Amino acid sequence: MRRPSPATVISIIALFCSLSGGAMAAQSLITSRDVKDNSLTGRDIRNNSLTGADIKNGSIRRADLAADARAAKGDKGDPGAPGPQGPQGERGPQGDKGDKGDTGPADGPAGGDLTGHYPNPQIASGAVSINELAPRPLFIGSSPGTIIPHDVPTRLPWTSTPANNGFTTNLTLQDVRATTDGYYAVTVQVCWPATGGGEREAYLLRGGSTVALVSTPASGEASCQFLNQVLRLQTGVTSALAVEVRQTSNVPISLEAPGTSLSIHWIGPPLG
Repeated sequence: MRRPSPATVISIIALFCSLSGGAMAAQSLITSRDVKDNSLTGRDIRNNSLTGADIKNGSIRRADLAADARAAKGDKGDPGAPGPQGPQGERGPQGDKGDKGDTGPADGPAGGDLTGHYPNPQIASGAVSINELAPRPLFIGSSPGTIIPHDVPTRLPWTSTPANNGFTTNLTLQDVRATTDGYYAVTVQVCWPATGGGEREAYLLRGGSTVALVSTPASGEASCQFLNQVLRLQTGVTSALAVEVRQTSNVPISLEAPGTSLSIHWIGPPLG
């Protein structure tokens, strides 16, 4: 083979340099106007070659993201400013009535006839009068025509009337007992016939002890003896009331049934 001449070598080198320079010039002069719209595809762009600086801000939308990117939850943003208050909505239908709740404790200062504070008020001083007590204790009884032997103390039996309220009678001990503690006005009337002489006595007993006594001589005429006392009566036998009579005419005497009586009226509660 013949060795190329120097002129030939120089010509080849000149051609190579000319071609290389044109390619480099072409590379530096290609712009977006030199590329046909919609002609570049994904395979024309090298993978992982685009960066955020190559993408226009605000140009990518949610639909442009992959499904897993759309589902990913981003960081919680700062709360926005509250919006203006909306118009009042229409009134809804009335709900069902709920169950009744437990009654709460009473509280606050008491008034009227009470003093102190709830839940433990007290009755004010002077607020309750006798007219406000219901019904007031009362006993009205009569004694049958009992025969009184000579010089023998004899207790009188009592038969109560329908007005009796708040008392009990003991037929064995011939006494009357209150069922409410308090003060009572007690009135005893013992009526004797005109027959006989000697002394005639009437005793008022409370719990077996004498609290009042009246003694008068026989006058030959029918007469009545009276005993009036204000007594504190308590419940039970210790305050049981009894009336006992005695006569010394040497003969038995039958008391006047219509006039012999016992009445007990409520006055008020015990003091203190």
